[in-house]
Amino acid sequence: MPPARRPRRRATAPQVAEDECLILGSDGLWDGVPYQEAVDIVLAWRKEHAGSVDGVAESLADLSISRNTQDNVTCVVVGITIDTTTSV
Repeated sequence: MPPARRPRRRATAPQVAEDECLILGSDGLWDGVPYQEAVDIVLAWRKEHAGSVDGVAESLADLSISRNTQDNVTCVVVGITIDTTTSV
């Protein structure tokens, strides 16, 4: 049996101070919700929920499903907060 392969890992930091979120979605999500609409929904959600992204991934997935996507739907939303008062 060949040795197990280990995945390559890569960590990066946001490059733009204005980035507020990262939306990871399967093609099923994007079949039902255009990219810009998803961003607009997440940004509005964060305004309404004191910056939290809790629950917005489920909301995006439900929206895609309600639009009859024919694929499986997976969505993860990560809120990004950058502390601009410290230097690296």
